[in-house]
Amino acid sequence: MAAGLYPGIEMNPMWGAAAMALSSFTVCMNALRLNLFRVHDASRDRKLRKGALPETAVPSPAQQAPSAAEAPASPSCGPAQACSAQGMETTVLVEGMMCTNCEKHVKEALEKLDGILEVVPDHTTGRVRIHHSAPLDEGALKAAVEAEDYAWAGLEK
Repeated sequence: MAAGLYPGIEMNPMWGAAAMALSSFTVCMNALRLNLFRVHDASRDRKLRKGALPETAVPSPAQQAPSAAEAPASPSCGPAQACSAQGMETTVLVEGMMCTNCEKHVKEALEKLDGILEVVPDHTTGRVRIHHSAPLDEGALKAAVEAEDYAWAGLEK
């Protein structure tokens, strides 16, 4: 309008320059005003209707299977296996687990093996507790872990 591009509408160029300055000032002040708001502050967020997924419960010492010293010895239990009334327990060392998703992959791979009742991986310690009903083949365990691209560190003794 200030340049006279619209026929029939004339404006003093001085008023056009003032309008342009006011427009730039408004844009800058709005940008600075955004700094007053905490965009990543979750204190004003609405609460979820459903809670977050529960964490996997860690069994208390009373609920855990008895250790090798408490359990009766059986000829089918090896040196790296603890025996209990529910079966045997073996602890495997696995390197490369960094999150719960890694735990899931290792658990699924080991549960496919025969004779395994339960697999409890822990990425923070790098240990995988395996409850099983029959003696396990160390080569099969190693192959299952390495098939998921994790490093086999052996059986815990």
